[in-house]
Amino acid sequence: MRWDVFYKKVQNLPLIETRVLRLLFDNKNIELQLNRWVKLGKIIQLKRSYYILEENYRKLNVFEPYIASTLKSPSYISLEKALEMHHLIPDVIYSITSVTTKQRPAEFINKIGRFKYSSIKKDYFWGYHTIESEDQKGYLADPEKALIDLFYFKQKKISVEYIQSLRLQNIELLNFEKLEKYVVKLDVPFVSRAVSELKKLYPGAE
Repeated sequence: MRWDVFYKKVQNLPLIETRVLRLLFDNKNIELQLNRWVKLGKIIQLKRSYYILEENYRKLNVFEPYIASTLKSPSYISLEKALEMHHLIPDVIYSITSVTTKQRPAEFINKIGRFKYSSIKKDYFWGYHTIESEDQKGYLADPEKALIDLFYFKQKKISVEYIQSLRLQNIELLNFEKLEKYVVKLDVPFVSRAVSELKKLYPGAE
């Protein structure tokens, strides 16, 4: 398969999947050809069967939430990265931290970034919304759910010192009424205790 023929077909795709390529091209050795183009610096492999064009060939901007939601689905960005995106912590989080209902946690490291996934029960998979750029859709936890998810995955090791170490800022962006509703819905005692400690630290924010 020639590069120019391939490029004409995929130049406007935000992500290249081998299952789609098999519908576009009658080529049994598609994976072999893709690996050659990876070595030539024309495409980037994100994980097995998922690719993106190298920057010099790209017509669409990379939208990391879309990449994150596609590499492992269903999933939404949460935890530290979501807190950063909501301007609730001052740290720059270089990993895209997501939660998924898939049973196995996962991590994919590529030239676009580091994508980490933590497994959560289906009953706890809520509290997120759609974000979009150039018709690319991704999913991001509400600020309240991102905080609750963080407490949940921290398990029972939450202390006042730990909450202080998060260096939470812009607390007024948190809806404490919504946070309480999420706590009741989750119904996990140690998360409820963590939120109670949080409210003691920021009593004027409710």
